[in-house]
Amino acid sequence: MKIVVPYVDLANKTREALEAHAPAAQYHYLDPADDGAYHHLLVELWDAGEDFAIVEHDIEIHAGVLPAFEACPESWCVFPYFGRPHKNYPVPVLRVALGCTRFRAEFLKTNAGILTAMLPGPQNTLRNPKHWRRQDSLLASALQRRGFRAHEHEPHVVHHHDYANDPPAGRV
Repeated sequence: MKIVVPYVDLANKTREALEAHAPAAQYHYLDPADDGAYHHLLVELWDAGEDFAIVEHDIEIHAGVLPAFEACPESWCVFPYFGRPHKNYPVPVLRVALGCTRFRAEFLKTNAGILTAMLPGPQNTLRNPKHWRRQDSLLASALQRRGFRAHEHEPHVVHHHDYANDPPAGRV
């Protein structure tokens, strides 16, 4: 299984955990000026048709993550983590985000082209559906419409994102 780490600014705890638990991880720098760079990387990985796992730049994996991904027969697996606090739910658990996700090769073949198919048509109000902020929600929605559900593993991984410096959430 290929371990892919898309990053712009790699968190120290992410790097340390990967060095300890996934020393063969492949790091992919994403140009911050290209909002579609993450989408293009996902298309490349999907089209390659090999098992792959994503560990995003601000996720700290633990010793159980890769063995669980390797041993699990499910097609789409995730390790949940805590996300952006919101007025209606103080600390949401992100269950289908791409932060720590694994896809099996057969699943990629069965769902070939989904990354293009998930893009909304011209009637949609999204300004940039290839924007990095939209990839996990659009992909999860497209897969769920096809009847798939992510298989969740425990315990959660640690999310080191600093939301204090983020712009307000909105439609991108």
